Amino acid sequence: ALIEREREVLFNQDKLGLELAVAAAVAQTVLTERAQQSADQFSRTLMARNRSAITIHSYLGILSRMAKFFESRGVAVEAAQESHIEQWLVSLKTESNLTNLTIRSYLVACRVFYLWCERQGVVPRSPAKYLKFGAHLPIPRIPDLQTTMDLICAPPAVPVTGHRDRAMAVLILVFGCRIMEVCGMRLQDM
Repeated sequence: ALIEREREVLFNQDKLGLELAVAAAVAQTVLTERAQQSADQFSRTLMARNRSAITIHSYLGILSRMAKFFESRGVAVEAAQESHIEQWLVSLKTESNLTNLTIRSYLVACRVFYLWCERQGVVPRSPAKYLKFGAHLPIPRIPDLQTTMDLICAPPAVPVTGHRDRAMAVLILVFGCRIMEVCGMRLQDM
């Protein structure tokens, strides 16, 4: 079993190396030499932090896409400003028709990369540090006291699960527990 596990680890490392090589080859076509070195070091840092091959591949693909956009505007990756990144994000929405959620994930990759660049001294300040994109989730409406009491005191629709549901509602409404916290509770937690 141990030998099989070692083979699996080696296979995954080879697969990761191949994926990184492909992503690096794509990125190399548009990055300056310094930016390419930064991207290589960045991918090694992600590997050292045990990021999955999919995450590393995704981040490098996103950074390559960003670099192509910057190159088309005559801007080096290491010289990009907040306004350049904002333009890129808007172009993703208008030209690529990506959803806001996808674009926010692109922004996360961009932010992670530029914060790493800032820590490494490649850029003096991350241009993506305070950027936001898209509408934020609406703040949930908090029911008033009477509505809360009506929910708690309503008779259960189904006798067995109704009592469970009422107990869950009390934990959520009165104690401010999150749904996932309540769903994960066991009797020993009480």
